[in-house]
Amino acid sequence: RSYGFEGINPTREDVGTALLRMNGGRLADVVLDCAGQPDVPNLLASTCRVRGRIILVGTYETIPQVDLLKVIRREAQLLGSRIYSRADFMDAIHRLCAWPNKEKMPLLYLPLSEINDGFHILRTEPDTLKIILTS
Repeated sequence: RSYGFEGINPTREDVGTALLRMNGGRLADVVLDCAGQPDVPNLLASTCRVRGRIILVGTYETIPQVDLLKVIRREAQLLGSRIYSRADFMDAIHRLCAWPNKEKMPLLYLPLSEINDGFHILRTEPDTLKIILTS
């Protein structure tokens, strides 16, 4: 919470219910699967708002069973991405471990409409650790 976000433990509470509680009764504009667990895509389809975006980043060891009717009923955009390499993750881990004051990490909040500015900042300002996109 000190970093400006709250996690959801799906073994303790329903993710959809928790999301509605945390987000003022609204579903998410954008949901991402970075874990690559086969049951996550269906969960994302249930927590994404109508005409929202579902982005699959994680890689799956087995082919997930996805209820595409959930995606269709939400008129959601389903996007796949494989933008990260092992070197990117190693760089992020090294930067995180080297950060002198982990209590005050440099996080930047930008509206989703400014995502391109965010990518530019990440490429050109090495002190920016993470950008959190908001709706």
